[in-house]
Amino acid sequence: MAKAYPLLPDPDGQVAEIVTSILDKSAQVEALEGALELECVARQRLSDEVAERILHGRRSGKRPS
Repeated sequence: MAKAYPLLPDPDGQVAEIVTSILDKSAQVEALEGALELECVARQRLSDEVAERILHGRRSGKRPS
């Protein structure tokens, strides 16, 4: 059974505005975290490619370009 919480009086809608702002900002944070994760993966992929070229060059005796 769900817990019952007392209602917060909000005669002028100020609490509703704050709650709406919090929900909007929470959604923005979630979107930014997703975008950041994607960019970190892309950066890691590029770093791996550079490292592979350097290591391949050392194994073959060639200098990386």
